[in-house]
Amino acid sequence: MKEGFSVLKHIESLRWALVRSMIVVLAVSGVAYYFSEKILLFLSKPVGQLYFFAPPEAFWVKLKLSFLTGVIVAAPYILAEAWCFVAPALKRREWLWGLPLVVLAIIMFYAGSGLALFLVAPFGIRFLSSFGGAAMNPFFGASGYINFVTFLVLSFGVLFETPIVMVILTAIGLLNPRSLARKRSYVIVAAFIVAAVLTPTVDFVTQIALALPLILLFEMGLLLSWLVYRQRNR
Repeated sequence: MKEGFSVLKHIESLRWALVRSMIVVLAVSGVAYYFSEKILLFLSKPVGQLYFFAPPEAFWVKLKLSFLTGVIVAAPYILAEAWCFVAPALKRREWLWGLPLVVLAIIMFYAGSGLALFLVAPFGIRFLSSFGGAAMNPFFGASGYINFVTFLVLSFGVLFETPIVMVILTAIGLLNPRSLARKRSYVIVAAFIVAAVLTPTVDFVTQIALALPLILLFEMGLLLSWLVYRQRNR
């Protein structure tokens, strides 16, 4: 009976954590909608004017952009709620490792998103626009353009969580840093492939500039994984 009550109590705690997180996201989204015009002007700097092709499109673009902004800005609060829900069940050593990981996850997400927003997206847009040549001029629809930029921002934000994922997999015994270190050459090749896919540009210098952070992320994750691995095997 006590176990059933405990499960129901955890479910109730999770429900309220989700409710509070959604309230914060919606509140931040509301503020973001107020500034959506300025956000759109900032995001559209690489191409200039954006266009919409149906009466409700402008409204839905601003609404979607505001919600995504709300999620990104409220990410630290969401992670804090997740931490508060999980922390009571952790042992002291797990707690000491977990809290810095949550902080690092937030920092890494924003670092990846910033790289995509200020470097990757402008280069990608210029390169893809160059395919029009003399025969075609770029005419950017607001919806498609915002989808492209937000995809890159979120993709790089998630990609920068690689070290965190590596540490977690090591902590639960699914990853061995010793065997992973032997496959470093494959990781380097994969980093250049990912850089080429996510940043479609023939400029090799730019690809190197984008592949290097991915390689550094791997090395960072490998170092942290070694620390966790040694703690587990003491």
